[in-house]
Amino acid sequence: MKQVRRIVKLQLSLIISFGVLLGTTMSLLVIKIWLPQLIHVLHLPEARTELLIVFVLLIAIVSFFILQIMTQWQVAKSSRLLPLQIATDKEDLGLQWTKWKTIMVSVLAVIASLLLLQANLTGTGSNQGALFILMGTLLVCGIILLVIPYLFTAVLQMALKPIRKVLGKEAFLACQQLMPQVRKNMPIVLSIIGLMVILTFGSSLMKTLQHNDLAFTETQYETAVKIHNELNDPSLTPAVIEEMEALPSVQYAYAQSNNAYIALKLGQEWLPENYTTIDIKKYVQIEKLPKIEGNLQDGLLVTKSFAQRHKLMLGDHITVGTYNFEAQQDMPTGELQIIGIVDAPIHHADLIVDWSSFLTSQDQTIIEDIMVETAHPQQTIADLAFLEERWPALKFTDKATMIEQSNEMFMQRWSLFVGVFIILIVATCLGVIQTLLHTIYSKRGDYAIQRLIGLSPNGLMKLILTQVLSFLLYGLTIGTFIGLILTRMLAFIDDGSPMSYDLLTIGITSITLLSATLIVFALQGYWISRQKLANEIVDI
Repeated sequence: MKQVRRIVKLQLSLIISFGVLLGTTMSLLVIKIWLPQLIHVLHLPEARTELLIVFVLLIAIVSFFILQIMTQWQVAKSSRLLPLQIATDKEDLGLQWTKWKTIMVSVLAVIASLLLLQANLTGTGSNQGALFILMGTLLVCGIILLVIPYLFTAVLQMALKPIRKVLGKEAFLACQQLMPQVRKNMPIVLSIIGLMVILTFGSSLMKTLQHNDLAFTETQYETAVKIHNELNDPSLTPAVIEEMEALPSVQYAYAQSNNAYIALKLGQEWLPENYTTIDIKKYVQIEKLPKIEGNLQDGLLVTKSFAQRHKLMLGDHITVGTYNFEAQQDMPTGELQIIGIVDAPIHHADLIVDWSSFLTSQDQTIIEDIMVETAHPQQTIADLAFLEERWPALKFTDKATMIEQSNEMFMQRWSLFVGVFIILIVATCLGVIQTLLHTIYSKRGDYAIQRLIGLSPNGLMKLILTQVLSFLLYGLTIGTFIGLILTRMLAFIDDGSPMSYDLLTIGITSITLLSATLIVFALQGYWISRQKLANEIVDI
């Protein structure tokens, strides 16, 4: 027992030491050599690539001891096993669902449900709600990982007869021999699952960020050109719109104000709100609003949700006011009539008035943005140079340039993500292929016996490829499935905002892994199947 313990401990220590040493060396090479070259090639902003050796060594040493502690149970288990137990374990490789596993899965499912329910009650956007969602999501993924191997084995058992009828005896034999190997090859499957979870979540997060950036740009740029009044200069008035629309390159233009404070007297109480000012006639003309009838000077537009929330209807009169600092309370300043109900807020405001409203002079409303529609943005910006002479603080930007800059920044972030992920793919692919190569090679004796009872060389190749590809497809499918669930559930932290899944990246990675595996094991299967049967029997 002491000798076995010493042997196993030495083997595991060598594996851990080699892994930590190789990982540390690769990190140094990536940060000191590969990262500066990547920054130069992609024209990224300069970044410091200094690395504190003491910090790196500390991480390596801590990682080494953590892994050493985690392997102690394997050392103890190996030293206690008797030869008969080892032989029994080799024969009994099947997965068995036991009573304690039922209890454990049930308890975990209840805890996960309670955590997700508590997150919903607390508020998914809060810190506590986010923590509950994260814990519940991890438990759900753990339950899926625990249950899926048993479901896979059960489905495979039910599919044996159809497989034999459709795919032939070699595929049937491969699947029949596959079931006892599910538990033995779980490390391989877990490696692929982990890779696909990271890929699915990471690529979906990056694609969602890209879509959100583009959506934000679309909301900020309603037209091709935007002029921003950075210093809120009050001398910029709607009268300048007529000068701008007189230019041949300008199709139309309209001004938007900053959101100003307003108090609405609903019942006996004052409701504090913000309102924005627009050119209602221009909005109707360009079909951004339906036809509005009524006096614009004392008219008010409200959103449908605001009207429903406060039980307001078209034609209602509302007393409005502003805050009086001397009286320390809201005081009435006039009355507005609801002349229109719109579907969505404008400029993030539920209340909208026209530039001709009495509120603009009362509150000294300031133009914040001027939207200019044109087919030639750069020409229009050049034509509008006279505005910059009058108001030097005006900032001219166009939607096409902003979208181009947004895409460029995304590609820079995406390139860094891809660079890191390529390392993960290569490492996982090499590890999986190396482990499967060893597994297939160690079963040469079984394959020789199967050839003795009539399995052809081509049939043996088909058997090997079926087994290998089954494990790979199993890992890719379950990993992608768990990754999609993880991504979707974590999206509830951001109030259930829609996620964009990068199926193209997932598909390319899966095809790459399948192609590499197919090529490697086709060569190995060909080599094993073409060995002389007499020599194989002698080797057994």
